[in-house]
Amino acid sequence: MSVCVVPFGCQMNRADASAIMELLAAEGHSIVSDEDGADAVVYVTCTVRQHAEDRAISRLGRLARRKRDGIRQILVLAGCVAEKEAAHAFETIPGLDIVCGTRSFQLLPSLLEEASQGQTHLVAVGLDSLPDAVSGLHWRTSHFQAFVTIMRGCDNFCSYCVVPHVRGRECSRPPAEILDEIRALAAQGVIEVTLLGQNVNSYGKGLGGDASLSSLLASASEIPGIRRLKFVTSHPKDLTDQLIAALALPKVCPYLHLPAQSGSSAVLASMNRRYTREHYLDLVRKVRERVPNIGLASDFIVGYPGETDPDFADTVSMVKEVRFQQVFVFKYSPRPGTAAARMPDDVPPEVKAARNNELLSIHMKIAAEDNHRMIGRTLEVLVEGPSPRNAARLIGRSPQERIVIVDGDASLAGRIIPVRITNSTALALYGTPEEL
Repeated sequence: MSVCVVPFGCQMNRADASAIMELLAAEGHSIVSDEDGADAVVYVTCTVRQHAEDRAISRLGRLARRKRDGIRQILVLAGCVAEKEAAHAFETIPGLDIVCGTRSFQLLPSLLEEASQGQTHLVAVGLDSLPDAVSGLHWRTSHFQAFVTIMRGCDNFCSYCVVPHVRGRECSRPPAEILDEIRALAAQGVIEVTLLGQNVNSYGKGLGGDASLSSLLASASEIPGIRRLKFVTSHPKDLTDQLIAALALPKVCPYLHLPAQSGSSAVLASMNRRYTREHYLDLVRKVRERVPNIGLASDFIVGYPGETDPDFADTVSMVKEVRFQQVFVFKYSPRPGTAAARMPDDVPPEVKAARNNELLSIHMKIAAEDNHRMIGRTLEVLVEGPSPRNAARLIGRSPQERIVIVDGDASLAGRIIPVRITNSTALALYGTPEEL
């Protein structure tokens, strides 16, 4: 049958969607992009934030209404929301046929077969088993870039986070399997690989030997054809000296996404993050001593239960002190089943919004200042393709993950070129290629 697979949310969901497409194609199904015309639609969903969950359910609801009008189509809810809701999803979405959790994707071919024979309300969820490597666990964003899943699950149980409840405990793939996959991608022309995991820098737990993210990066650096290596997302408590040293390897990009979530030690303790403000700032110092040109990114939650004005002031001062290259700010929303959901959601919505806007405004001012200092420098930029805002120009990224808008033609896509920076904004750098 024809199947449309639609991912929502993070890179992990997109990698899962790619693996599902590869699995279904291997079983003889045709993968299509037309949701309305497909025989079956699989939504791979995110439940970390309510907004992403609502979007997926709304889209499925539209398709379910078409079924009531007589249009035959198999509807599948897969991924994190499916794991959380299980059979309850059928009450929320009348017309839904299959619910498939995060560790049951390998069952999708048989579930689709059963649904095509008229069976409905089929459920495959549960986190007791280890996730099967049903196919290549990667997501190609272009012919020269790929995300490769190296581990799944999370053991941290941060008080606000639903991921351990819908993804299960940490499970790392064997290094040899990952390296074989990267070699295969390199043979297909991929030059940039990003290693993925919910808690990527705890990779290797349970594998034995010297398996670790730092050793995996060192081995991947030796693969011919690969020119850039990245990894996301890292937990500060698992950032080792060995991994900091690996950031200085020639092919490893000097970029680190290290979510702080708060600048207040009191809030961090309530979040069960298992580090303090001082420890986080010490990590930043050690990273910058080892890799002075590092690009640092962070996530922050504002309006967490009990967050006071002084707590938020600590977050503001951290952003000002560290001067992150990128900052992602989220207003707290309770997720069912988490420890924080049992706490009073006592920060008013208007205060959450004000803190969100203030933190973003401070970051944008810092980003504008730091990007302005890049004018006149030459950066090595991987050109990704036409700029979404202006197809007459190109967009690319520096090793530090800075967005660079480049003058040039589409033939430069997929190449790493020297670009002289001539202008800047808070969000991007602008430049012209130097003589190639």
